[in-house]
Amino acid sequence: MGNRLATLKRRLKPPNGGQSVTQLTPKQLAAHLRPLYTGLLRNIGYTSAPSLSDERAGELLAVMYKKAVEYGVTLDSPLSAKGFRLGYSEGALAYPEHPIEVQAYIGLFTWIVVQIDDVMNDIKEEVDHFQQRFFSGEPQPHPLLHAMAELLREAYDYWDPVLANILVTSGLNFVTSNLLETREGFQKMAVTKAGTSFPYYYRALAGITEAYAIFGYPRAVYPEIQYFLEAIPDMALFINIFNDVVS
Repeated sequence: MGNRLATLKRRLKPPNGGQSVTQLTPKQLAAHLRPLYTGLLRNIGYTSAPSLSDERAGELLAVMYKKAVEYGVTLDSPLSAKGFRLGYSEGALAYPEHPIEVQAYIGLFTWIVVQIDDVMNDIKEEVDHFQQRFFSGEPQPHPLLHAMAELLREAYDYWDPVLANILVTSGLNFVTSNLLETREGFQKMAVTKAGTSFPYYYRALAGITEAYAIFGYPRAVYPEIQYFLEAIPDMALFINIFNDVVS
């Protein structure tokens, strides 16, 4: 939030000779934004997070922990612990009616992508050939990449094969987008007026939103894809925009 606020303040500074713009303190900014956010949540019909019984919460945590150990990714680092909690909340609260094993999959997927996003600069050499190894069935050299590859393969256990294909593509695009950010050519790319579509293209590439839209329709609960397939693109677009607004 601090970096975003600093960026906003810089953008509020007038050009030389321009009229002065009042800079907002964090409290003033919060007071300004709060009614906008509450209005947004009201308009989409959101009231509160669903409740979760202690028994179901414990069962979900147990399934997630067992799989996490199998993947060989440590839970001891602050980043991993934070991502695990976020993943648990995502699976439990965003998809509350799903079977436990599907909630666990969503939670673990979230746990892994949060970490990959954060440590990409440290593992970019290993990520360079992630997809090549994935398609050839070769082992991955880093625990996070091993876990990501396993999760993408396991998508076919829970979703229609066609939907799983889209989910896998979305996950691979996410890894590619993170790797692209490390490239000097991307960092030095000139921004021109002609490239109006690139921000939207890149946001779609990086957002994993098709995966999170498809997460809503596991085969065990929604076996007939004709009833929801048309909604997937709009759901993905909404997830992208909403995430940008509230994050």
